[in-house]
Amino acid sequence: MDSPFLTLPPVPTYPDLRRKVVLITGIGQVGSPSLAIWGNGAATACAFARQGCKIFGCDLNLDAAENTQKRIVQELSAMGFNKASLDITVTKCDVTSETDVKEMVQKCVERYERIDVLI
Repeated sequence: MDSPFLTLPPVPTYPDLRRKVVLITGIGQVGSPSLAIWGNGAATACAFARQGCKIFGCDLNLDAAENTQKRIVQELSAMGFNKASLDITVTKCDVTSETDVKEMVQKCVERYERIDVLI
């Protein structure tokens, strides 16, 4: 059965990215989760997850962020990735609020003890 998701093309691997912590703002995918398209934040998260990065994503719409999280796990699992190796955490954050941004960064650092890439 064909996946309702966009089939991702083969990509080069970058071993130096493995286990890096990537904080991505705007990770939420707006619209139907069955769409074959990816939003910028969701596509970026998926690309880094494919490299073995730990993803900490935020979005103003927590439901959309959680849908992206599930979609990445589903898509990469279908490609043969071990679900247990996919480390994707999402939270709600309004990036126009200094307080929200500080709390988001604090949550990420509390979980992973660092941030290696910030998008």
